[in-house]
This record gives sequence, C-alpha cells and structure tokens, in this order.
Amino acid sequence: MNGGPQREPQGRRGRWPRLLLLASLVGFGVWLTTGATQAESEHGEILYLGNEGVLVRDGEHAVLIDALFGDGLDGYAAVPEEVRRQVESATGEFDDVDLVLATHFHDDHFDPAAVARQLRANPEALFVSTPDAVGRLPAGVAARAVLPEEGEPVVLEHRGIRLTVIRMHHGRNRPGIQNLGFVVELPTAKILHVGDTELSEEEWLALELPRRGIDWALLPTWQVKAGTIEAIAPRRGVLALHLPEPDAPAGWFPSSGRDGQIAALERLPGVVVAQRSGARIALAAD
Repeated sequence: MNGGPQREPQGRRGRWPRLLLLASLVGFGVWLTTGATQAESEHGEILYLGNEGVLVRDGEHAVLIDALFGDGLDGYAAVPEEVRRQVESATGEFDDVDLVLATHFHDDHFDPAAVARQLRANPEALFVSTPDAVGRLPAGVAARAVLPEEGEPVVLEHRGIRLTVIRMHHGRNRPGIQNLGFVVELPTAKILHVGDTELSEEEWLALELPRRGIDWALLPTWQVKAGTIEAIAPRRGVLALHLPEPDAPAGWFPSSGRDGQIAALERLPGVVVAQRSGARIALAAD
C-alpha cells in the first residue's frame, strides 16, 4: 500500500445535478439472518449495518466503514448481534473485505477489539483510520494511520481500491478529536463517508467535491441540508446516517419528533434516511 499527501489541482464547482431515488429502496428494512445470501445489485450496493456503519460492495471489492464498534452508545443503532458476529469473525458476506475504515475513535464508530478480530480473521484486509484510532489497536494487525492537513488529501490504494482521505473536523469547538472523510472509488461508484464532521457550508464549498464526481454521499443527519448537498453534488443520492433510535431522549429530536425529522430529511431531493439495519441500497440503477 502506498500514497501520501497530495495537493490536487483546483477545479471549478459543478452545478448540483438532480438526484435520483432508486427503486431498489423499496426493500429498505430487510434484516440479515444467519447464512443469508447477498441480494447484491449487478452494480454493487451499500448495506446499512447500524449508526454510521456500512458495507460497500462492488463486484470483487468490499469496504467496511464505521461498522466495527461493538456495543456502541445508548440512543444510536447498534449492529444486530448475529450480524455483528459475522462482521467481526469475517464470515458470511463479510469474509472478503478489502478495506476496513473508521472515521474516528468514538465508541459508536470504532472498537479496537472488534476491528482486531475482523483483521485477524481476514488477513488480506487493511485498516485505515486516524492515529488516535490506530494507536488503540493491539500489535500485529495491518493498519495505516492517516491524518492529512486540511486541504491536502492523502490518496492510498489497496487491492484495486482507490481511497482519498480528507481531514474533516469534528466541530471547531472540539479540536482534539481527529475525524476523517473518505472517498472510496470502486469501478461503478464513488462513495463519500464523512463520519461525524460538522463542516460549515463555506467549508464544504472549499473542498470542491463536485469535481470528484461523488455518486453517494453518506452524511450524519445534522449535515443533511440543502446547502451541504449542493456543495457535494452527489450524482445518485444521499444516505442520512446517525439517526437516534426511537427510545432516545426526546431532546435529541426537533420539536416535530423523530418521525418529523425523518420526513423533513426525505423531502430533500435524493435523500434516504437509514432507519433499520439490513437495508440494501443499489449503487447504480440497473
């Protein structure tokens, strides 16, 4: 694996294209079961696991992002127990993961023991995250710590997957928390996952993401708003992550409640809210 800091040429922001809500989302909410076969689209898919955890698969390539976080945190969706066992033991459809990514070290995104179990069971995989997260891993697992300067992405390649790592802060009032955004380039789609970033609209614009040709933007619910979506310009859609569970404290939701929050998010063009583990979303229209 190789790569390093890279200042990329400046590009002109493209216009926000019309986003499409794919017909494959009709099946949203199907739960995984032991030994379940993969209902993979011909063009690949995003499998939602819990909180901000996903498996992205396209042909022979598979990437786990923020999916190995153990018990997580109360109030946010955890990975169902049986699925969690498969993810951590690299069995079922998780037996051939190429890259394991964590945007930051918080307990609802990353658990060092869970990551170590996956990597030991799947020695061809590589873990990429912040120095804070990698430093929590036990010795002997394949890991790469990356923390670019803001505005200078790091580009890596592993097993035919191109990964661009972008520094995206976890709130200017929390400077000690290292948070990364990832652009995962697969043969049929580019996926953006940003962890728990709290970028302003101006900061999104400065990243000039439209020139990267993002297909799917995976964003925490608080970043799913018209200005942010326009600044990213995803070509196929937005998956809103990090939705509190129905039994979360009422103060975590707007005055309209959880259902009102979901409805407001899904009124935005191309936005789908991740609500149940096991949802499968096609990367491209068949």
